[in-house]
Amino acid sequence: MVAKYLNRPAGVALLKKSDLERKICTFYIFPDYRCKGVGARLMADSISFLGEKRIGISVSDRNLGQLGPLIGSNGFKLDAKLEGFYRAGVSEFFFSRGI
Repeated sequence: MVAKYLNRPAGVALLKKSDLERKICTFYIFPDYRCKGVGARLMADSISFLGEKRIGISVSDRNLGQLGPLIGSNGFKLDAKLEGFYRAGVSEFFFSRGI
């Protein structure tokens, strides 16, 4: 899913929607478009596309400061924190929302 701002690409969300899993795999807003509501719109569109079932998202400790408020304001709750899950020396935070 691509977010646009003034008809220009401003961000991207890679989503996984299957019978077994619904997940926001990647969520990124280009630096020039941050703090302009692009992230909020892209998150809402992503959640709408994935539906009301349980939705997951994971965020590294390096990105939690930027994405944490957006994740929390959209009803995601922390499920787990795992050290070195994807990269050595990096903590990964796993969140979910919905049923």
